[in-house]
Amino acid sequence: MRKSNQEGALSLAQLGISPVALRRIAWACGFCVRQSGKIQPNDVLIHMCLESIKGTVSHNDMAARIEATTGVSVSRQAYWERCDETCVRLF
Repeated sequence: MRKSNQEGALSLAQLGISPVALRRIAWACGFCVRQSGKIQPNDVLIHMCLESIKGTVSHNDMAARIEATTGVSVSRQAYWERCDETCVRLF
């Protein structure tokens, strides 16, 4: 079950991209490979930006923050594995 974004600090609209366009880009660059994936490109993009503002992005912090805002539990190792060339192309 996905909760609404409780951050209020940053949204895709503020970044100037629609969720549909981001999903299309994620599929095109290879970041998304399954429809049922737990790791959503919009969550990664928003929380990577938020964590970057703080200074250093930690996979553990990203996993905890995304779980707190979306209710989807994914390990820090899973985020580490996803931060590869396809993630760079997504950004």
